[in-house]
Amino acid sequence: MSFEVGVNLYGIFRKYAKENKFKVEIDPGTSVEGLMRKLKIPKMIYMMVLVNQLKVQFDHPLSPGDEVHIFQPIGGG
Repeated sequence: MSFEVGVNLYGIFRKYAKENKFKVEIDPGTSVEGLMRKLKIPKMIYMMVLVNQLKVQFDHPLSPGDEVHIFQPIGGG
């Protein structure tokens, strides 16, 4: 049975949805990469994904109610 996760898009990733913050329904076993495919967001070298405020890899499995944040890290010095 499918479930919802929250998605928050920042910076250049905002163009992949009508809203910056929304919920999306996914199937059990869906990873961060699967979510990005569903949203048609290409994997980029300079991107970071947080799930529930923790940095994760693209193969991280998602759970009901997770909050996913997709953005480009900002560096400087």
